[in-house]
Amino acid sequence: MTKIKNLLVRLKTNLCQRFYIVGFIENSSIDYFSKTKVESIHWIKYPDYKKNWLADPFILDTNPEKIILLAEQWVHKENKGRIVKVTIDRKTYSLLSIESFLHTDTHLSFPNIYREDNKIYIYPENHEAKLLQIYPYNPMKGHLEQPIVLLDEPIIDAQIIKKGSYYYIFATKRSHTCDEASDLFVYSSLTLTGPYKEHFMLKGTSRTERGAGEFIVQGETIIRPVQDCIDSYGAAVIFKAVDFTQGKIKEKEIGKLTPADEFPEGLHTFNRYNDIVVVDGIGFVAGRIVSILKRIIKNVLL
Repeated sequence: MTKIKNLLVRLKTNLCQRFYIVGFIENSSIDYFSKTKVESIHWIKYPDYKKNWLADPFILDTNPEKIILLAEQWVHKENKGRIVKVTIDRKTYSLLSIESFLHTDTHLSFPNIYREDNKIYIYPENHEAKLLQIYPYNPMKGHLEQPIVLLDEPIIDAQIIKKGSYYYIFATKRSHTCDEASDLFVYSSLTLTGPYKEHFMLKGTSRTERGAGEFIVQGETIIRPVQDCIDSYGAAVIFKAVDFTQGKIKEKEIGKLTPADEFPEGLHTFNRYNDIVVVDGIGFVAGRIVSILKRIIKNVLL
């Protein structure tokens, strides 16, 4: 019985092994104020895209010929992520190159980008090191400068926005005392590089607080993309309007983007820059048959 049980556990682990994949959608098709299924995505595939996969894409730069991304690449042999620079052909959406950009002893992901006064800053997730750092980026030399520590905490998927005189960091944490999908922490500072202090904490229950990309400013509305983790991790992207009235922070769900394409298990990241929208989807290494079986089992159990 034990051997059969172990065999079933291994079979389940292998069948349910997930991977992430980067894709592009047409900006004109995005409505932040409604619930939308994405019907057409230009997915970026390469020989080992299911093994050394790309996730958490952010748009660093664009020109008429190319799109330059920063993303997490899962390094299978190291069992952790690193930050890479990804170059995409803008006309064909084909992969041109993947270059190492930031590699440390700890897992790196979610290389968020903040732009201000013609300067670019990168602040990737590094919760294993229990800190959040921001790196000035030198576009002429194409490399990062010395980092500055913003927070000495195991921050997850941080998002920075300036409102009035203050800079705010929205994030969740990886800690035994809080839920990394539900408990939102907001920190504030008068300068981008800190010091930051805790401004607000929301002990949530919805599992829809973990960041999914850069803040979006749509007219007078400030929108925070977050992950829908209610049923599964990164199942969809939810858009929340953020209200900063009188120093108090309130959020309201206004829209949702769900997958309806080749990789239906989730939409995990959403970013827009220069009229280009990049996302990442989630699939099973064993193929779509696992998604179909998963839905059949779920319907039977219901």
